[in-house]
Amino acid sequence: MEKWVNLKYEGYERYQISNFGSVIGMKGRMKSRANARGYFIIGLRKPNDRKQRMFSIHRLVAEHLIDNPYGKNYVNHIDGDKSNNTVDNLEWVTQSENQIHAYTTNLLVKTPEQVERMKYYAKKKRRPIRVVNKKLGIDKTFESIKDASEHIECNEKTLRNTLKGRNKSRLGYEVFYLDES
Repeated sequence: MEKWVNLKYEGYERYQISNFGSVIGMKGRMKSRANARGYFIIGLRKPNDRKQRMFSIHRLVAEHLIDNPYGKNYVNHIDGDKSNNTVDNLEWVTQSENQIHAYTTNLLVKTPEQVERMKYYAKKKRRPIRVVNKKLGIDKTFESIKDASEHIECNEKTLRNTLKGRNKSRLGYEVFYLDES
């Protein structure tokens, strides 16, 4: 049996969402459409407002009909079908749980072209850096910021900011891009 609840967002109380993922407004049932990522969305307006705001159907269903006692931030389609927005097919998860589910259900399958593109950009983003600590007598070269940050036990973002000149040095280390030193 279809169950309807009013939206609890300020200005959108005149719309209702059902446990089947349907939305009704003042003029009746509304049509949703799939966005570029395959999730069904719907445009809703506040009274006397010409601007339309887009909402994901699965989030509307979860936020209005599924308890979230642990404060998890992501909504997972249990069967992996983004068009199945029924309350029985949705659950609150953490980002990690969502990624694990996508991996174990083969939702992350990439085409060979996508894999090659990912490898290309991963390689392109790598830029060798040199780390120097005169006090400790260290002068090492690393393939990437990630490798260097792991070695000197420092956050990657901190090293990146040091390379950009926002930080003077980190723990006595000076860092340079190899092609600039």
